[in-house]
Amino acid sequence: MLAFTCSQAQIPSVRDSAFSTVEAYYQDKIKDNALLFTGKEYAPYEAGLKGSPFYKTDKMQNGDIFYDGNLYRNVPMVFDIVRQQVVINNYEHTAWLQLLSEKVKYFVFDGHQFEEFGVLTSSNENTDATNGFYEIVFTGKTFVLAKRQKIIKKGKKSDNPNFSSAPDFFIEKDIFFIRNGNNLYPVSSKKEVLKSLENKKSSIKNFIRKNHLHFKKDFEKDLIETAAYYSSLI
Repeated sequence: MLAFTCSQAQIPSVRDSAFSTVEAYYQDKIKDNALLFTGKEYAPYEAGLKGSPFYKTDKMQNGDIFYDGNLYRNVPMVFDIVRQQVVINNYEHTAWLQLLSEKVKYFVFDGHQFEEFGVLTSSNENTDATNGFYEIVFTGKTFVLAKRQKIIKKGKKSDNPNFSSAPDFFIEKDIFFIRNGNNLYPVSSKKEVLKSLENKKSSIKNFIRKNHLHFKKDFEKDLIETAAYYSSLI
């Protein structure tokens, strides 16, 4: 079980109307001096890597981002889930700009909402919970979060000098969590899901059995269905 030590009491809504006047001011008045364009030039990966380091697509998608205390809408962006960096165009559109992660509170693009949740601590040193951005995939009486990440895996080396070795490549690894109360539980199996929802375990077990949820073929889908049912019980 992980301790959730972010200072916020609740997950904020990206539709918070309080940000609208700030958004209009910065987009219409400040323009090229906007605080959004702070960061450093994005460094590409070494040539020859197979695949993409980005989430979903390596083409810029318009989205909203709450950055350095201000909301910006319709900003073209990509999300590097290897480095956990939000990347946008610089003001002149001559290079990609890597935003300062500590100034990104949340961002939304292509229907996916990501937030920064502060420090996650655990007594388990091998936990995959780290600082960074988590996608909110379900909200209710409990929350389901997903850490979207990729790693670089070494390609297979060839023992035959007449054949070249396989290139290194990106591989995606999603890690899921259930936030129940102030606790955040990493879940990768039905057993761990039941443990995280212990106070309604009997009802959840019946629901899983009746709906033939196996948490294997499509773990994320089964997890969301279970969390939605749990929320209906509270």
